[in-house]
Amino acid sequence: MFENNSGLLRIANEADRATVATILFKNGYAVTPRRIKTGSRKAEMYVEYSRPGKIMEVDRDE
Repeated sequence: MFENNSGLLRIANEADRATVATILFKNGYAVTPRRIKTGSRKAEMYVEYSRPGKIMEVDRDE
């Protein structure tokens, strides 16, 4: 099975980035937008994602 639980997705369209980030977040991934400069005035937009090895659940009754 796949062991790589993190990565960087280059997505130019803002609406597409928001959709992908929402899907990843709802499936337990931590999501961060990234802007990486490619030149003096240009930048590419990315969605960085990672999935922690263990997800902690919060008990709301306490």
